[in-house]
Amino acid sequence: MASLRESKHLPSKLSSLYLMELTNWRWSWRSMIVLGAVSPIASVVFLAAAFHPLSLDDRQRIAVGVLMLAFLFENFHRVAGHYAFMRHHGTLEYYESLPVDRWMVLAAVMASFFTLSLLPITATFIAATVYLNLPLVVAPEAILILIVVALPISAMAAAVGVLARSGSEATSIATVVTIGLVSSGSGIVREQAIPGVLRTLGEVNPISHAAGYLRGALYKGQAVDPIFVMSTLAIAIILFVWLERHLELFG
Repeated sequence: MASLRESKHLPSKLSSLYLMELTNWRWSWRSMIVLGAVSPIASVVFLAAAFHPLSLDDRQRIAVGVLMLAFLFENFHRVAGHYAFMRHHGTLEYYESLPVDRWMVLAAVMASFFTLSLLPITATFIAATVYLNLPLVVAPEAILILIVVALPISAMAAAVGVLARSGSEATSIATVVTIGLVSSGSGIVREQAIPGVLRTLGEVNPISHAAGYLRGALYKGQAVDPIFVMSTLAIAIILFVWLERHLELFG
């Protein structure tokens, strides 16, 4: 009976944690749009000039690539910094006093930052689409891809934030990882334009694969590969379980 009562309270606990995290950042959405969109949009201008003249495929790669850059800045980068802040300022101890599990806190943080990231991601994509003279396409599959990728990305970011010795170290590591994920593989530019080492790394880079599926969903009407979805979800589950069991999230 106790487990049944707990299961009934689960949606309430998750929604409360989500609203707590979301309202903590409710006044920062304007700065999130600016900071999350300025760097990717500047990258559009730079890449368009560097690889001129651009084919249709080049323009599509740049548009989706900067979308992924904004996505990583607003999810991986901010989740890592937020977990570092919570660890070093006693917030994790506060959550420990509540009747919630560790995975609930991580799920709430992930969901809140993903929700907030939709604004700068959308602004970046619209600006890139207009600048590169591409058709503005809305594909429900694109949201599914971003949600699926956000799960393991947020878990990795939480690990970085907890293991980092300070908030500045967490954000520095997150910046390096973000740039590495975006630059390795053919997510932004065609394979012929990047070194062989980065092409090799792109084969195992989930962001590179996600960018490819986003291009297919947005510009070619292709369905999302179920193998990609299931394998990414499996990685996310493994990371969540590992975080729950082996990281001292509340210490």
